[in-house]
Amino acid sequence: MDNAPYHSVRTEKIPTTSWNKQQIIDWLQSKGKSMDITYLKKELLMKVAEIAPQYNKYLIDETSKNDAIALIDANRWKKCCDHVIREENTMWNLDHIMELAEQNSFIINVTGESSDID
Repeated sequence: MDNAPYHSVRTEKIPTTSWNKQQIIDWLQSKGKSMDITYLKKELLMKVAEIAPQYNKYLIDETSKNDAIALIDANRWKKCCDHVIREENTMWNLDHIMELAEQNSFIINVTGESSDID
């Protein structure tokens, strides 16, 4: 994947330090964690850091899983390109062989008529 903005869209936003305390509590509670207002923002963010990896997913990855679409990773892309280059080289070699055959060709008349005049 390239760095296009639509490739880096997350399935959901993960709380950061710019979120206010209540927003962080609401997010944690939506994930089944019981938190209340007595926690410090720093403690809340530490709890977020513990569970964030399971929610920190890219939309394109999740969509491809749901729609059974195989994403092409860099390694698979390289293999594909290498295959195309090999096939192209084969075709160039065949083209060269055909040119040589055309240069060294001769004509055989199969109509039954002879061109020799006796």
